[in-house]
Amino acid sequence: VNLSESVMVTPTEDDYTINTDGTLTGLSTTYLNGLSAEQKKNINLVIPYSVDGTTVTAIGDKAFSFWYNDKYSGFDFVSLDLSNATNLTRIGNEAFYYAKNITGDLIIPDSVTIIGNNAFRECTGLNGKLVLPDDLLSIESYAFFNCRFTGQLKLPSKLEKIGNNAFKIDPSASFTGKLVIPESVKSIETVAFSGQQGITSVIFEGNNITALPDSVFRYCSGLNGTIIIPDSVQTIGKNTFV
Repeated sequence: VNLSESVMVTPTEDDYTINTDGTLTGLSTTYLNGLSAEQKKNINLVIPYSVDGTTVTAIGDKAFSFWYNDKYSGFDFVSLDLSNATNLTRIGNEAFYYAKNITGDLIIPDSVTIIGNNAFRECTGLNGKLVLPDDLLSIESYAFFNCRFTGQLKLPSKLEKIGNNAFKIDPSASFTGKLVIPESVKSIETVAFSGQQGITSVIFEGNNITALPDSVFRYCSGLNGTIIIPDSVQTIGKNTFV
């Protein structure tokens, strides 16, 4: 038996804490204090549908963050399953910031409309596919900064905003293939896709974007062929495609 498998633990819904408005705030200190040293390093996060009868509608700011958060010092999350949280609408700022040992795919539930600033920043263990929900409206700044996803990035058809540094990565081939910017997108901020060397083409479906800001596709050295800039674009920043 693999040692890591033998000590792996999955919290139950009773092991999480929640606010009355449905915002999940993390794991309880009682639960964390009851784990063995080995278990602390092998926590499978399965976000529940509800806690104490309250439906989970949001994951709170810093709920599972390792960045300047002493609560999880000495602990590691090794996987994340959001599939049970079918009423989840928001993943908060820094919710999983620097949870670097979560690996595999990340599948965001269909109900989510906002992914907050730094939500999955520096989750460098995420090395599978990223599945974004159809109703997603906003990906905020640094949301997936330095994540190591693979496969094609498919942006949902209702998406309106892509924040600065949202998908930035140290130059490498992470996402691959074509990137389609849906017609719904109104704003792409600086450095949003910088370093994504596996992207081979960018297709703009609509005419709602008025600016391509500085470094938005910088270091995307895999780009080839023709990129047709929408007629709506009035300004192109520095180093946009360099």
